[in-house]
Amino acid sequence: MKTLLKTALISAIAIVSVGFNARSTLALNLFSGIDDPSNWANPNGYDVNNLFVDDPFSGGQALSWLNLIDSPNDVDFGITLDPGKYTVSFDILAPDGSLPSDLLNTYFQNNFGDSADADYDLNSLATGAWETVSFDLSLSQERNASIKGYFSDLQYHPAFHIFKDNLNLLNLDPTYTGVADLLLGNFQLEAAATPEPSPSPDPVPVDLSEWTQEGVSTNGNWIVQNDGDSVLQTINSNPTFFVSPDEFFNTTVEGKFRVETNHDNDFMGFVFGYQSPISSNGDLTSDMEFFLFDWKQSYQSGAQPGFSLSKVNGDFSTTGNSINLNFWQHQNTPGFEVLATDYGIHKGWQDYVEYDFSLLYQSNRIKIDINDTTIFDISSQDVGEAFSPGRFGFYNLSQERVRYSGFTRQHTPVPEPGLVLGMLTALGVGMKAIEKRISR
Repeated sequence: MKTLLKTALISAIAIVSVGFNARSTLALNLFSGIDDPSNWANPNGYDVNNLFVDDPFSGGQALSWLNLIDSPNDVDFGITLDPGKYTVSFDILAPDGSLPSDLLNTYFQNNFGDSADADYDLNSLATGAWETVSFDLSLSQERNASIKGYFSDLQYHPAFHIFKDNLNLLNLDPTYTGVADLLLGNFQLEAAATPEPSPSPDPVPVDLSEWTQEGVSTNGNWIVQNDGDSVLQTINSNPTFFVSPDEFFNTTVEGKFRVETNHDNDFMGFVFGYQSPISSNGDLTSDMEFFLFDWKQSYQSGAQPGFSLSKVNGDFSTTGNSINLNFWQHQNTPGFEVLATDYGIHKGWQDYVEYDFSLLYQSNRIKIDINDTTIFDISSQDVGEAFSPGRFGFYNLSQERVRYSGFTRQHTPVPEPGLVLGMLTALGVGMKAIEKRISR
């Protein structure tokens, strides 16, 4: 029998934030404690015990759907979920033959998760016995999860309205001995990080459906398409980022990007060594730490056409003066250091032209190519410090309709000092042999 777990891990009245490290997996029963009345939001003192009935199979307790929808509106059990991937499951028991599984599938597709990138895999549901319903959930933004909100809304679907009427008839039938309710239990929610890929000698495709939008949420609208192979950013606004869930370090990243409009002439680009802001870590959107490579199409209000590479590490408002001075005009200020530029009247990007991008990011080197032409190649000695691990992402400022597609990553370790020394030694020996032959 599947009953509700008794360990109260969270309080439903508090806002619970689920975060995870990219190198580990967190699996918690975040809905446990749902059968503890003290964990329910209940401002007017409703007796939450009324929501639960005896489980006919084990004698334990289960959540009654009929009692839930008949309870006051302010009675609820909810949590807040950070962006990420989850698996949600619960056990369900309904009168045999009364609950159409395809309808349940449709309902959960419409009411759980992110309509843009959710993926559902509901088990086949045979009513008349406890069955487990499970589905995968992918969130690109913070989302509130509410037991009351999701399950009470079932009553408004036409088919479930009929289902409720049938339950009422069963309750009125003195000859019926089965369960005349929709019972729910064993709520489980697992949050799992994407493991960091093992080093590979070959390029590995990047699944963009696992990435998240960072920064001010209203600054961007990132739409993942083609099964995670591409993403389109559609808004003209202040800086917005679309960032990997794990670190890209000692790695070569390659892909394509283009602007799919002839409207506007502003910035598109990339961030790497990205540390913040990361919403799942609780970072402020103004707390920024990353390297920024951006590309402007043409001159405008002090912004130059061409490329720039900057080191960003400070507290920046994404509106007003810091945007104008730093991200727009690329002026050096505390926390914003321009490392290199390549400006010119003919160096801006072109409308509807797709460009090949390549980044080599190692502890001692940053090398960026566009269409096999090197734009920047700087060493850690140039900057005065070794480069640090961090995430990789896409960047837009005041430019809509920018698409990034076909990205791959390839482990590219820094050559060991002994190997470099051996190569130099061999080169030195070879040069001496050449000198001897020439001298003869």
